[in-house]
Amino acid sequence: MSTSRPKVMLACDQQVRDNCLTTPGLERLNVFADWHWFACEDGMPFFSPSPSTELKTRLLNQVEDVDAIIVCCGAPRIDAEVMERATRLKIVGEVAGD
Repeated sequence: MSTSRPKVMLACDQQVRDNCLTTPGLERLNVFADWHWFACEDGMPFFSPSPSTELKTRLLNQVEDVDAIIVCCGAPRIDAEVMERATRLKIVGEVAGD
């Protein structure tokens, strides 16, 4: 049986990081997963994916070992290229939950 913890990437801009990813929520996530914040572009229209190719390249370089990606404002679109690179990926979620 594997004892490794799931790796979760939280991909959003600074505003979402500061206002939506609360300390109690992150503490709950810490109980069962290792996570990191993937900083995305500020100033994107609410819930719009970032068109930045530099940001997408950075994302592609960081998704190979993640089990989950949680996205929100400013995150690059999770497209087929990202899915192919993220071979361990089991779930993609969205901060607002829709």
